[in-house]
Formats: sequence, C-alpha cells, structure tokens
Amino acid sequence: MSQYEKATNMFEKNRKLSSKILQTLLALSLVLTSLGWNAMARQEPTPKSEFSLRSENGDYIGVGQTYFYLGNLTPAAFDENGDGQVDAVRFLYFTPTNTESSWTLAFSVAKLRGNLIPGYYADAMLVDQETVGHPGLEVKGNFRYCDTVTGDFVVFDAVFDTTATPPKVVSFGVTFRQFCNGGKSALNGTLYFNSLAEPDVQKPLLNNVTLSRKKVIRSQDPSVMISWSSSDNTRITRHDLQFARDGETFSTEVATGLSGTTQSFNWTIGSAVKSTTSGLVKVIAIDLGGNRSEATSKKLRIK
Repeated sequence: MSQYEKATNMFEKNRKLSSKILQTLLALSLVLTSLGWNAMARQEPTPKSEFSLRSENGDYIGVGQTYFYLGNLTPAAFDENGDGQVDAVRFLYFTPTNTESSWTLAFSVAKLRGNLIPGYYADAMLVDQETVGHPGLEVKGNFRYCDTVTGDFVVFDAVFDTTATPPKVVSFGVTFRQFCNGGKSALNGTLYFNSLAEPDVQKPLLNNVTLSRKKVIRSQDPSVMISWSSSDNTRITRHDLQFARDGETFSTEVATGLSGTTQSFNWTIGSAVKSTTSGLVKVIAIDLGGNRSEATSKKLRIK
C-alpha cells in the first residue's frame, strides 16, 4: 500500500471517529439540556410575603398614593372566641431605617361567631369596635389611623397551626377595601403572607332581571316579584337589591344579604317610595372572591 493510500485511510478513520464523537457530544448536550429544563419545570414556586396598597384620591390613610412592600411582615393569630380556631389576625410591617414605613393590617371575624376561613366578608367595622354580625377591619400606617371604618375583605388563603400556643399563621392571603371616617374614597389592598394562592378575579354572571309586572298600583296590590339569573366560577355568596326612583340614583335598599342561591324576591313597595314612571331595580351579585356584577330591570311604574 502506497504512502498516499495509507494517509487516505488514516484520514477517513479520523473523520469517522470525529463524526462519532460529535454525535455523542450532541446527544449528551441534548440530554443535559433536557435535564436542565426538567429541573426548572420541577422547581417549586416561591410563596409570597408582600402587600400593596392603592389609595384613591381623598382617602385619609393612603393620601392617594400607591405603596408596595416586600417581606418584613410579622404575623399574629388570635382565638378570641376560645373555640380552638383562629378568628382574627394582625400583621405588622416596620422598616427600622424608615419609620415612615410602618403599617398594621388587622382582620377579624370574631363577632361573626365563626372562624377565619376563605370567603367574602361584607359590612366590616373598625377592629375592636365591631358589633355582633360584623367582621372587623383596620389598616393604618405612617402615623395615620381611622376613628371609624366601613368596608369589606376577601380571604383567599388561610392556613393556621392551632396546635401551637398561641396559634401561628402558616399562610394567609387577603384583599380588602377600607373607607375611613365616613369617607367615600377607598384604600384598596392585597396582602400575601407565605402564600402561593391568588385571589379570584372573575366576576359572576348576572342577567335576566325581570319584573312580574310593569306597573304597580299600591292601593290594589303593592308587591312585585323580582327575578334574575346568576352563576359563578366559584360560588355566589350574596345578592343585594336596590331601587332608583329616577332611573339613575339607586338610593333605596330593596333587600340586602340575600343568599347566593336566591334567584327571586317579592318586593312589597311601601309608602316611603314615591310614585314614579321611570323606576329601575338593580340586582348586585357578589361571589366568594368579592367580585361584583350588576344588572338592572326594565322601567317600573309605581302609583
């Protein structure tokens, strides 16, 4: 075999070997890449511990500003009713380097004679001033606080260790709306503590608000049946009904706190409702996440 042939054979062997090595390296690279993606896919999400505030213009506590704070939340859980379960929580936030960034957020259902579980809590009053049948709510900070509070809140995560004394907050999540000192501007917020949960933001479906008749003559029969159709991706917790004599300003309460499964209400129109030719009935549906939907009827004449 000539030197040229030997060199050619050697070159061909090296080329095949190089090709095999390249294929092996490529296959190994694909395996490692796959393992890397799988490892990333298997990574557990990180629980959140943070809270944000969105203050409307005119709100006393937040003075119309937006705030966001990460971590540094100190929780406390309470069993005020003494049944071994948590019915109130408080979270403190404080940054030692900035005394302006100190906040207290408190939520209680003690006066509801229940436990703090996921759900919608309406008609809140100031914590420690709430009366029976009302939840408690208080968000204060930056040296500002309310003498009275109205509002509501939605708990979307509530896990506690009740074997500890006092009980401990394992994870908690809440959205809230607070009105301070009778004001009409809200302080809105969301708080997460060691939580992976997210609040429900889908509104209920509400339609087909109908009246059993278009005209009510109170001297003959002062009642009218109001019907509607509502549903939700989770659960509707309540319905409220309102009436606007002028067709615009719904200042008359027809019914409040009707159950989430109620789909009709027989309204007996009292003498306090003045005669009108353009009245409207509005139905409000509120779900477990505090999301609201509204729908109105056709015009109602009252004589």
